[in-house]
Amino acid sequence: MNWNKYLSAERMRKSSITPEQRKEHNDFRTDIESDFGRVIFSSACRRLHDKTQVFPLTTDDNIHSRLTHSMEVMNIGQSFVFTLSESEEFKQHTGLDEVTILRDLAAALKVACLVHDIGNPPFGHFGEDPLQSYFKVLFNTPPAWMSSEDQVELSKLGEDSPDTVADYTEFDGNAEGLRVLTKLQFIESLDGLNLTCASLGAFMKYPNAALKNKKAYIGLHKHGVLTSEKEVLDKVVEACGLSKGHNEIMRHPLSFLMEAADSICYLTMDIEDGLKKKWLTVSDVYEQINLYKNEEKISFDENAEYLLDSIKKNANDKSVNGRKQIMNLRTYLMGYLIDLALRNFIDHIVEIEEGTYTKELIEDDDNGIAKALGVISKQYILNSREVISLEITGKSVIYGILDAYVKMFFSDDENLRNRAKRLISKTIFLTTLQEYLKRNGEEDKADDRYEEFDVKDFSVEERLRILRDYVSCMTDKFALNHYRKLSGQQIF
Repeated sequence: MNWNKYLSAERMRKSSITPEQRKEHNDFRTDIESDFGRVIFSSACRRLHDKTQVFPLTTDDNIHSRLTHSMEVMNIGQSFVFTLSESEEFKQHTGLDEVTILRDLAAALKVACLVHDIGNPPFGHFGEDPLQSYFKVLFNTPPAWMSSEDQVELSKLGEDSPDTVADYTEFDGNAEGLRVLTKLQFIESLDGLNLTCASLGAFMKYPNAALKNKKAYIGLHKHGVLTSEKEVLDKVVEACGLSKGHNEIMRHPLSFLMEAADSICYLTMDIEDGLKKKWLTVSDVYEQINLYKNEEKISFDENAEYLLDSIKKNANDKSVNGRKQIMNLRTYLMGYLIDLALRNFIDHIVEIEEGTYTKELIEDDDNGIAKALGVISKQYILNSREVISLEITGKSVIYGILDAYVKMFFSDDENLRNRAKRLISKTIFLTTLQEYLKRNGEEDKADDRYEEFDVKDFSVEERLRILRDYVSCMTDKFALNHYRKLSGQQIF
């Protein structure tokens, strides 16, 4: 496979500044390296600081936000790159030299790791569920108060466009994230941050715009690309050489590493958050891994036995305090999983390139360490009363906001529709308005049409698209405060 294609510097729109022009201003970044600056200065990246990873609406500064989590994922991705740059096997197979690995490959993976959660809605791990369930009800049972024309259009959409309906009923943060990066950072055109295809390819865990298929290739396990971004997917597939033939699309190889970095961080750091909250102890982690080993009748290899023994010694070491024990545990777990991911990536590189490798790197493990950690996280953290209680609050907030705006957007009252338009993020509204103008072959700029445009002129799907984008881009606190204002519980 041609790794120069995987590292394609092609963009959705040709950049107005060439590498030569950048050098004239002492900017010696490559095109892919410049992607990082576009992301780090974006409002979408800043919003990650007020989206929590597991504990929505928490006031505990020690608990991970989406931003701190993403920075940690980026650090693991950087560790992968350093090892690959020293691997003669990897360099010989790919034909990449050390400089290219440390610059362009590193830059694409770094961006993908930083933005991997950029499309996730508010309220932690389970923020996607209320969005999915709300739209399932809406499509299956259109409200009686909705006009007959809108009800018919909504029903027809469900019958004729199942992939489009899946944009809502199978809402996924990865798919919304691609829209955030390529459209919703709207200035004047529908190019968003206009990142390189290398960075976008590495970002896409599920490069498909079809219905999910859990039993098929790993890239089809979720509905990964919204139908509104199908042209972005096509461009990345062509530029990076991800077509497998017969309309099949392969994952970009770097997306396997991005996924592994994400999984390593959320498995270990969710447990670390639980330890800091004293919901479990380091001894509990040892006992649960050992219990999983015995119940599954697994014969650990020497690496897993060394890990288990290290965790046991750490738990029983009375000479160190609890904070040091937690740090040691994180080091042991991350070390094991990083080595596993890299080993699998290099050993299965040909299958990955051919699109036949269909496992997550850290789950391709006879020892089942990642699965054991998943069991611990679910038992001690995700099923805790505090997390469940906060998730219920989050669901009520998301349902309340969507209810309020659906009633306004589909109202017969022009004044009410206009008020809703003013409340919605203007940037998000302008994005769909520009898409509407493009669909109708109009060359106007959305900014010029905003004031006089009536929401009712949008299709049913376009109205829902604005609401989905608006809610999913909210931070936890903004969503809560906005809901309180809409429901009359809060004035300012």
